[in-house]
Amino acid sequence: MYTDLFERIMTDHAEVDQLLQLLSGGTCDREAAFGRLKQAVYIHVIAEEDTLYPAVIHFQKEFIDQAYREHAQVNQLLRRMERAGVNDDAFPENVATLAGLIRGHVVREESHLIPLARDLLGEEEVQSLSARFVEVGERIAQRSR
Repeated sequence: MYTDLFERIMTDHAEVDQLLQLLSGGTCDREAAFGRLKQAVYIHVIAEEDTLYPAVIHFQKEFIDQAYREHAQVNQLLRRMERAGVNDDAFPENVATLAGLIRGHVVREESHLIPLARDLLGEEEVQSLSARFVEVGERIAQRSR
């Protein structure tokens, strides 16, 4: 089965969850972990919005519109946390809020959108989207260095 794109998306989700767990534990280098989290989320959001979402929006417009709104909420909270800094008293509470937003989004995406996309998209399209997802992610990562 052709699951490269979907496996990549779920791997990104797992990486972000690990970073959220690390930040929630409070015993890490907050600055480094938060920097990695911001970059991972930023890259994932742009790559997903450039590949998977346009490919399935015609089949699931309401779902995709909600996913875009969830991405915007996450990005807004990340920017607010960045402005306040990792030593802000509200940082742990914001990490918990962020984790809730992201985990809810991931559950909906992995239980609904990915299975639907697997059924709807052809092998060639999935392969093309997979390559594009990686390309977008690499391009963004290079720019942020």
